[in-house]
Amino acid sequence: MKDARKVACPLFPSRSVRIIFVIAFVVSGVSEHAASIELTNKTKERLIQRAELAMRSFWSGDFDTFVSLQSQQMRPQSKKEREENRKMLKEFVASEKPRLRILSTEITGLRGRITKEVSVESGKGSGEKEIVYDYWIFENGDWYLDDADRTN
Repeated sequence: MKDARKVACPLFPSRSVRIIFVIAFVVSGVSEHAASIELTNKTKERLIQRAELAMRSFWSGDFDTFVSLQSQQMRPQSKKEREENRKMLKEFVASEKPRLRILSTEITGLRGRITKEVSVESGKGSGEKEIVYDYWIFENGDWYLDDADRTN
């Protein structure tokens, strides 16, 4: 009579090896998907989308959205600092009525630079136009404002 025990066959690995293979396959697919999202978000178009959102939230005084677009190093850390910045932003927008327009976009590695034309309308009429630069950093899978309204 033959032994009823299963004999391991090299063509059909054990159940635990098959499970590990499936997990590795799924994880590699997830990481490939995450990498493709990251590459998609690293485009000039995505940087322009984020810059336009930052400008719209700035114009409208939407401080929370504006701060959410800032890099970790640029974000106000304390509640007091956030409230002070929110108050200054609202006062500035109410009194100066800034207008911003994107002129160009550059990406070098994980850094981006937006060139903007800024004009400020105060109660005295239209102000002069000035060229300023916003510097962005690609971190955590998206673009974040790292340094705003620099003149060089």
